[in-house]
Amino acid sequence: IPMVLGAGWQYISADLADLTAKAFGVAYFSTIQVRVNSSCRLFRLYFAGREYADIELPPFLRLLQE
Repeated sequence: IPMVLGAGWQYISADLADLTAKAFGVAYFSTIQVRVNSSCRLFRLYFAGREYADIELPPFLRLLQE
């Protein structure tokens, strides 16, 4: 996935079912491995069955802190 990221922490949400359907023309089944290059620092990685609104997330995962 080509991206341009700014300085600091980034929030990235990727719809794997949509991505595999558009890129390869097949249905997404499961993720076996996630590879992160050594130049990246990863704080947390989550998999979810659907995309959640910010208000539905627990406070420590929200982008918009109150």
